[in-house]
Amino acid sequence: MTGKNNDDDDDDDDDDDDDDDDDDDDDDDDDKRRRRRRRRRRRRRRRRRRRRRRRRRRRRRRKRRRTKRKATIHVPYGMMKRGGANKTARAGLRGGDSLKTYCDWLIVLSRTRAV
Repeated sequence: MTGKNNDDDDDDDDDDDDDDDDDDDDDDDDDKRRRRRRRRRRRRRRRRRRRRRRRRRRRRRRKRRRTKRKATIHVPYGMMKRGGANKTARAGLRGGDSLKTYCDWLIVLSRTRAV
């Protein structure tokens, strides 16, 4: 009987080893889950940060101008003598401009535009 019991104990030990392997698999699964959670958290944080940054930018853009803007006139690129990106020039008197330069500018515009 003692021999038989010893054999059983050996079998039990083998079973325990198998259980350990299962535990290792569980540990691997847990590691995978943890990694996934970390990734998700990082993504969420990044998204939140990006959203916050965008909102801040928008607020800055929407800030109301106190001075009135003069009308923007689109001009062929070669004709652009003053101000503005995107082929725009604002027709209007500015500091140091004479009425004559303004009139000349309007004449140039009227020639270049097909009205």
